[in-house]
Amino acid sequence: MCTIAALSAVPCAANPPGIKQTGYIVPASEVTAMPDYLGTTASGDYVTSTDDFDFSGAGSGKGYWRSFPILIDKGSYNLAAVGGKGSKQWKESFTFVIQGLDAEQIEFATRMLNIPSVWLCTDKAGVVHVIGRKDEAAFVETSEGGTGEGPEGERIITVTVSAYTARPLVYEGPIDTTPNA
Repeated sequence: MCTIAALSAVPCAANPPGIKQTGYIVPASEVTAMPDYLGTTASGDYVTSTDDFDFSGAGSGKGYWRSFPILIDKGSYNLAAVGGKGSKQWKESFTFVIQGLDAEQIEFATRMLNIPSVWLCTDKAGVVHVIGRKDEAAFVETSEGGTGEGPEGERIITVTVSAYTARPLVYEGPIDTTPNA
C-alpha cells in the first residue's frame, strides 16, 4: 500500500504569500536528467531534491537556466489534485506578470508560447518549486496582456504555465545560469 506520515505541528512563524521577482525557464530538450528526490525519510524529503539538474548533453551555448524579471506581488505557484478516484495526480501552475508591453516583452512572451519547458519559481518563503519535467514538460496555458486604461491601469503581460506530475518537486540545488562551454 502507501506510506502516509504524520504532519508535524508548524508554529505560527512567517508564512508570506506570493513569489519572488525572478523566474527561470529552460527548454525541456536541454535537460539531460532531472534531479533525484531525496531517498531519506525526514518530513518533506519525499518531494525534495538537493541534486543538480544535468545539462551535460545540451551542447555548447545551451544547458542553463534563463532568468527573467517578474512583478512582485502579482504571481503565484499553485497545485491542484486532478483526475478520477484512485488516479489523482497534481496540476502545477506558475502565474507571473511581465512588466511592459514593448517589443522586448512581447518577443519574450511569443518565444516561450509553444516550447516544452521546465520552470523554477521561488516563493517568498524561499522554497523553489519546479514546474514541468524533462519528459513531462510544462507549457504556457494562458498569456494575456494589455496597455491598461488610464493612469491607474497597468501595461503588463500575465502568463500562466502548467504541467501535470505524480509528485511535486521542491528544488534545493543550485540554479545554474551559465551556458555550457
